[in-house]
Amino acid sequence: VLVFVLVIVTVGLGLGLGLGPADPHWSCRNRCYEASEEAAAGCRCHHGCEASKSCCHDFYDLCKAPTELWECTRLRCGEQRLSGSRCSCSDDCRTAGDCCTNYKRVCHDEPAWVEDECEELTAPACPAGVTRQPLLLVSLDGLRPDYLQKWDALLPVLRKLRTCGASAPFMQAAFPSKTFPNHYTIVTVRLGGVGAELPHTPSLLSSSAQGLYPESNGLIDNVMYDPELNATFSLSSEEKSNPAWYLGQPIWHTARYQGLKSGTFFWPGSDVKINGSFPDIHRQYDGKVPFEERVFTVLQWLQLPEEQRPDFFTLYLEEPDKSGHSHGPDSGGLVRAIQDVDRIMGQLMDGLKQISFHRCLNLIVLADHGKPAAAAAAAPAGLMSAGGCRDGGDQLQQEGDAAGAGGGRQQILGDGGALRTHQSQGQGRGVPPPLTRFAPQCRKPEQKIKAYLKAHLPKRLHFANSRRIEDVGVLVDLGWLFERSPGSLTFCSRGNHGYDNDAASMHAMFLSYGPKFLNRTLVEPFSNVELYNLMCGACVRACVRACACACACACARASDLSLTSDPADLLQISPADNNGTHGSLNHLLRQPFFRPSFPAEASPPGSCRLAGLVPEDLLGCSCPAPVGSAQSRLNLSSEEALAAERVHAPFGRPRVLQPHHSYCLLRQEGFVSAYSRSLLMPLWTSFTVPTPEQPDPLPPVLPDCLRPDVRVAPSQSPRCDQHAAGAGGGAGGGGGAAGGGGAAGGGVALQHAFLYPPSLNVTAEQRDDALLLSNVVPMYPAFQKIWTFIQNTLLRRYAFLYQGLNVVAGPVFDYNYDGQFDAPEQRSRTNISVPSHYFLLLTSCRDSPMSADGCRGELQTVSFLLPHRPDNWESCKSAEAESAWVEDLMWFHQSRVRDVEWAAGLDFYQGSGRPIAELLRVKTR
Repeated sequence: VLVFVLVIVTVGLGLGLGLGPADPHWSCRNRCYEASEEAAAGCRCHHGCEASKSCCHDFYDLCKAPTELWECTRLRCGEQRLSGSRCSCSDDCRTAGDCCTNYKRVCHDEPAWVEDECEELTAPACPAGVTRQPLLLVSLDGLRPDYLQKWDALLPVLRKLRTCGASAPFMQAAFPSKTFPNHYTIVTVRLGGVGAELPHTPSLLSSSAQGLYPESNGLIDNVMYDPELNATFSLSSEEKSNPAWYLGQPIWHTARYQGLKSGTFFWPGSDVKINGSFPDIHRQYDGKVPFEERVFTVLQWLQLPEEQRPDFFTLYLEEPDKSGHSHGPDSGGLVRAIQDVDRIMGQLMDGLKQISFHRCLNLIVLADHGKPAAAAAAAPAGLMSAGGCRDGGDQLQQEGDAAGAGGGRQQILGDGGALRTHQSQGQGRGVPPPLTRFAPQCRKPEQKIKAYLKAHLPKRLHFANSRRIEDVGVLVDLGWLFERSPGSLTFCSRGNHGYDNDAASMHAMFLSYGPKFLNRTLVEPFSNVELYNLMCGACVRACVRACACACACACARASDLSLTSDPADLLQISPADNNGTHGSLNHLLRQPFFRPSFPAEASPPGSCRLAGLVPEDLLGCSCPAPVGSAQSRLNLSSEEALAAERVHAPFGRPRVLQPHHSYCLLRQEGFVSAYSRSLLMPLWTSFTVPTPEQPDPLPPVLPDCLRPDVRVAPSQSPRCDQHAAGAGGGAGGGGGAAGGGGAAGGGVALQHAFLYPPSLNVTAEQRDDALLLSNVVPMYPAFQKIWTFIQNTLLRRYAFLYQGLNVVAGPVFDYNYDGQFDAPEQRSRTNISVPSHYFLLLTSCRDSPMSADGCRGELQTVSFLLPHRPDNWESCKSAEAESAWVEDLMWFHQSRVRDVEWAAGLDFYQGSGRPIAELLRVKTR
């Protein structure tokens, strides 16, 4: 009995003190991949347990999941640190800097970033040791802005960024709306001396405008041919890594030249040794790298020591573009891809919060382009619906010739949304001569393509000034694809892009968030060429003046600025020259540092004095109607002249940015103009159209009635009979070779046309004020049909709709098609200068009628650069009445006000009395 009692006591004490036999193991916690103990009771956690089916129930969650997943689970919290883990949920992960992005949320019950209320980030709150706010640029390839409205409830993270930060309804992509051209456009600027194709540009605002657009930065498409390199670039070829294709200066170089560091986790061009170097940290592109790994790596870069940590980061995700191609832009597959992208953005924001950068880092989230829905109609000959060909749609012939004959072979590059074709001279190097004959493009009433010589493409596309842009460009209607050759398009995606960047479905998303951005702010749409200046910001460091590659600090007093100052522009470096307008996005920033100013006028006006009331020379003019006292009406008093300017130039006269240009101001009761003694025509004419009672067309102009302007010397005036012999056909018009001077020649007759419509005046006397040689410009008869319909019908209609309208019109000379006004030697081959385009700038008041002193409220503007051609083949309806086609043609050639300023060499609205920041928004939208 005593022995039995002792045994019971001993066992009890042993169990109580934990000295008894071990319990079988039923969990893998702290046991992952331990040595096999076959004799031990319980489940296993070693490598062979799956084969023997002896694994513990949590073997996957605790031992395998860390090597496969990028998030914590409740089971993983406090886990044993394992080699090969994607990220850690161990207790020491914060010290090690490798926590999964949801570690605090799952393991410490902290709310996710998306669950927090919007914060007013009036001041940055950065981790200890971080002295500069970093900038992260994220691209979600192909994310259309309307997705954020259409599927708002499914995208909580993107919705919060849009709600809490500063955003735009959309951002306009550059043309062509392709991946490489637009990504490189966003981050590049002109590098002085690179490439003969880079155009000369006048001084505009604080810096000259160069590079950036695809025609200047080198990447004009995802597929392109360079005749000098005699090579073809594509995303799958070795040429993609050849630095010769990449012109300009990427922003990671701009940052380096001014003492900052960059880290790029994928961005077109960032894995190429451009200008001899890479970003400080970069990854070679590999589309197989998981999105989670990309985010996790950027978060680790943010935690590097100060001397190693980048100031500028990029992060690129291929979705939703990839799914849009595979499934279509409005498919369930695309929705799933966008939801996944939103999840990844949630990981990024949670990770930033976890390492205390969510109130420090400035974030830009954008897309490069959109994607249209596929065409639903049956495909005509030469085309196919982007949505139908995947299922075996007809493989059809091309719709007519894209280019005329002339020797050599035709090369067609690009893909279904936009193609280019040129003649090559075999396999040798060198730029082939331009086409000498071009087939008319209208073959069918409702055809889905339009082919253009590159010089004739709309100026808003900025797609001509590069040897890599072929002679002929083919624009395809949205949703349609154009075959390179019959039968070549055997497989195509459910969605495509590359189409006209003005189309709403081509627009890209833009969101911004961080301490330097405004909160809860929606701004007007803008072009992606404006982003580089926003990212660079103001000069706060001394220029690296010894930089051999022209880092181009624009701030002359950079060395006077304190390095401890904290301007709101993002990277606090000086932007190099670019096509953007510095200051145009100031309204996104909490405290803009850069303050733009008006450009100085390069050529102030001279005077044209009334010498007498009788012309010295009739200049071949006559008028069957008596002009009576018309000449004396030109002798306005100073008060009358000022009154005319107040009415007809209510926003101030345009300033002339063309150097050494001789002109004078001419004021009449009905309009104001600047007459060019160099061009023998008006540089611009400004007039206000009051609200008509009814938008009826104007009556025809009094025929065959012109007279000399007694304020202009005969030697500085055109003649009424100068076009009588039929001289005409400006270089670059019609079927002639594109380019060359603007002198007449080519066999197409010119006519005089009025820049200001005389019939617009309310009295016969005011009408006579406009029947002057100083109010005429040379026009082809075909274009004059367009111009007359605009003047007589559309201007009255728009004035009726918008309660008054101010109009500025004038000639443009851009025969080298670089988007900038031509130098005098490019247009001086004869005494007749023929404009390549005519511009129109229409301004109204958004919320009120046009008053005598202009607009008290917001301005509403639209501008056009109309190609001056000797025929109207651009419109397939040109044989019909002008009412059937002119307005559509005019709006197809709509341009930004900034584009008009560059092409005409003018600067508008300087006398409006409005803040420059407001005017820049007007000019760049």
